[in-house]
Amino acid sequence: MDQNIQKALGLGVSVLFFVAVVSLGVLLFSQGVTLVEGAEESTSSVVAKLSESDYERYNSTEVSGTSVLNAIKNYNRDSGELIIVVTTNNITGIQYISTGTVDVSNRLAKNLITLKNSAIATQIKAAKDATSLYYINPSAKFDAELLYDENDAIRGISFIQD
Repeated sequence: MDQNIQKALGLGVSVLFFVAVVSLGVLLFSQGVTLVEGAEESTSSVVAKLSESDYERYNSTEVSGTSVLNAIKNYNRDSGELIIVVTTNNITGIQYISTGTVDVSNRLAKNLITLKNSAIATQIKAAKDATSLYYINPSAKFDAELLYDENDAIRGISFIQD
């Protein structure tokens, strides 16, 4: 009988030890999930700030026409995600890379429409052609402003010639 009691006590202790280990595992897992969710939010925030920092050089600054042309060239891969609106002394509100509706407070009213690569190439060619109505003078000065959507995400850049 002594041996049966020892076996029962050993089994009971084993079961309690197993329950304690499982409880500890569940506790650590739930804390890990919370930690991962917090890290994911932080990572998303950092990524958003890094992507927006690329456009900060155009936030309420004066740039040359060369910078405008470079912006059009460099951001053409972002068609449908970014719009560049240029106003020169010749013409008002030319939209590059994408098309969309920009209201008077520099907010995008609707989703942007993606342009084909051939259309963007034609735009860039016209912007560099001194005989074109769409010519952007590389030595001209432009006031740059960022354009935002309804969620305050940067969706474009506006350049207005001085």
